[in-house]
Amino acid sequence: CMLNGSDELISYLEEKLDVKTGEISKDGLVSVKKVECLGACVGGPMCQIGDQYYENLTEKRIDEILDGLK
Repeated sequence: CMLNGSDELISYLEEKLDVKTGEISKDGLVSVKKVECLGACVGGPMCQIGDQYYENLTEKRIDEILDGLK
């Protein structure tokens, strides 16, 4: 994931959610945690939300995922 831009996507996510890595959002609904590996290198960068995994992330894909959670 790191080789495919995960650090930039984490920064984007922090800005979009107004929460820093390792913290919980002001409303208590969201936290961002950086992990070393989710075990799906071919699909990186990726994230886990609850029990669901999302692969091949881009800023646009992150927006789509978050919009679907509202």
